[in-house]
Amino acid sequence: MVRTTIPIAIILLGVGCSSPQVEQLSESPISTTTPASALAEDSVQQQAATWRILPHEPGTLILGGKDTLKTGLHDLQLLKEIKAPSGVPWYVFRARSSDRPKGGKLSLYVFCPDDQICAKAIEEPWYMPGRLFDGPDDEDYYEAEVFAGEVLRDTIGVIWYDRSLMPDGNWRQNTVLLNLNAPQPDTLVLFGHERKSSTIDLAFRGKCVMLEGIDQHIRP
Repeated sequence: MVRTTIPIAIILLGVGCSSPQVEQLSESPISTTTPASALAEDSVQQQAATWRILPHEPGTLILGGKDTLKTGLHDLQLLKEIKAPSGVPWYVFRARSSDRPKGGKLSLYVFCPDDQICAKAIEEPWYMPGRLFDGPDDEDYYEAEVFAGEVLRDTIGVIWYDRSLMPDGNWRQNTVLLNLNAPQPDTLVLFGHERKSSTIDLAFRGKCVMLEGIDQHIRP
């Protein structure tokens, strides 16, 4: 069976990458062979002190010891804290949506505690790094590597290097950039992976990190 993820040409003003509907899934961490896999050494343990979950409200975060953010999400895990050029902190989490807390697909969420800066679209789910499988034959139809930090020269944000299986059986590569440099975040989608070598170079220099990938198996 061929699943299709249609690429977008160019999108501005923070549109999240929505995830497909799932019924039941299993997941497992990815063991990548790409040289960039060594770059997944995040500083999550050092950042853990910057946020906490309220015990009686598991979907509510306390960021920086003072900012409260009600996400309505489940199984929250901090992956990266990013400091924008303006000094505003952004947080990259993985979590499950509230409508399917146990069987829902893990997705990425990008939050800022400042409601005036964080557009609602940025709080929508983005694709996780890793692979998506579907159908009785467990066909791989989407793959992505995701970096966060200074992902391009002088560009702070999150970048997806993904590829999607098209109806003709070929794979199409896209690059999705969530740019956090401006006062209001922008999203840009480009064809191909021409910028990936630049991102990997920045990761080796400690400017950004590669987020851990997860294999997710969608069951019919």
